[in-house]
Amino acid sequence: MIVDDPDAPIAEPWVHWVIYGIPATNTGLKEGVAKKEKLDDGTIQGKNSWPEIGYGGPMPPPGDGPHRYFFKVYAVSQKTGLEPGATKKEVLKAIEGNVLASGVLMGTYERK
Repeated sequence: MIVDDPDAPIAEPWVHWVIYGIPATNTGLKEGVAKKEKLDDGTIQGKNSWPEIGYGGPMPPPGDGPHRYFFKVYAVSQKTGLEPGATKKEVLKAIEGNVLASGVLMGTYERK
């Protein structure tokens, strides 16, 4: 899953979360996922745009208007083979040609 903000005032979307290798048996993620490279169930986390491991919540610049946050989920046919700490670009390259299905959830957030 990749979470990014294309409305960030930079050339590339700001990446809030890169998480991969989620077991197919998982039906969700618990609230407050630990900011560690590998979770107990084998799920792996990559680097966001800060660059840190784990989820970084929404924080658009005050007065910049609402930002869209895209939560993109991919079901893939094989493991990525990536170590913890991969970037969004590395994950997308690793799953290229192996995506069985995908979904997107978009939410908005604004700081005044």
